[in-house]
Amino acid sequence: MKNRVKESGGNPYISGRSSIIELVAIQAARERRNQYFRGTSSVLATYKGRVDNIYINFFDSVTRPRPLILDAVIPFNNYAKPIKPIHKVYFHLRAEKTLITLGQAEDGRDYEVKFSELLNLFV
Repeated sequence: MKNRVKESGGNPYISGRSSIIELVAIQAARERRNQYFRGTSSVLATYKGRVDNIYINFFDSVTRPRPLILDAVIPFNNYAKPIKPIHKVYFHLRAEKTLITLGQAEDGRDYEVKFSELLNLFV
């Protein structure tokens, strides 16, 4: 674990983080009927300070307590289960930075520069 934190520049390792980002994006598109930009902003704004309330579930037949980020393929894999308090802090900070960047991009200000900065937050 210490090596993973060191390799990631001091950020705690989260298993499945790429999948989590994809599932948040899919949820955003579902909520805003394929308006990805506004949908992503809406989902991040909703959950940035309340990660414990996150509920992303693609299966009508499965109900579980929050927080829930259910794998879209395996309905028994809850990516939110191992989230620790430090992960919540990082999620909040990155969601806030993403919302600022999305707002600037929506206004047409330095879209390419802002997108590359945003990409670096998650890669």
